[in-house]
Amino acid sequence: MTATSEGDPPRPAEPSMPGWQWLPTAVLVVTAGGEATAVNAAFSELTGIADDAARGVGWRAAVVASAHAPLLAALAAERDFTLQLRLQRGVAQAVQAETWVDCSARWLPAVGCYLCQLHDVSAVRTAEAGARAQAQQLRMVANNVPALIAAFDARDNRCLFANAGYARTLEEARAL
Repeated sequence: MTATSEGDPPRPAEPSMPGWQWLPTAVLVVTAGGEATAVNAAFSELTGIADDAARGVGWRAAVVASAHAPLLAALAAERDFTLQLRLQRGVAQAVQAETWVDCSARWLPAVGCYLCQLHDVSAVRTAEAGARAQAQQLRMVANNVPALIAAFDARDNRCLFANAGYARTLEEARAL
C-alpha cells in the first residue's frame, strides 16, 4: 500500500512486475472495491477511455451495467477469477457494436489489488452466433423436407438430430 495525502486511506500500489504497461493486451490494476489504480495503453485503445478517465470507477463505464454486480462480487472475493464481459455499446468509437472480453484477474495479496487482463473474444462470440443461426436454418430446412433425416453418434448409437418427419414416424412406430 502506498501512502496518500494525510487523512486519506492508503491506496494499493501498482504491481512491481516490469513491463505490464506495455503488454499488447488490455491490462488494468483494480482494487477489491472495483477502483482502477492504473490502466495500460491497450486498455485505453480497446475501450476508448483515456488513462486518467479510467482511474477510479471510470473504467466501469466500458462494461455493460448488467455485468457490474457479478464483476464487483468477483472482485470483492479477493481471489483469482475469469469472467466474460460485454463492453458498452457506443461508449467510444473504439468499441464496436458487440465487443466481448475475457477478464482474467489475478489477485496480488502483497499489493492488495488485482492485475486484470482483457482478451477480446468478440470474433469467437460472433462465430458461435453464426454457427447457431446456421444450425437453426439447417434444422428448419430439414424439418420441411419430405424425407426421414436423422444423425446418430457412431460410438453409442445416440440420436444427435432427427427432423420432424423422422420424429413423427418414430413416435408412431413406438405407439404400435
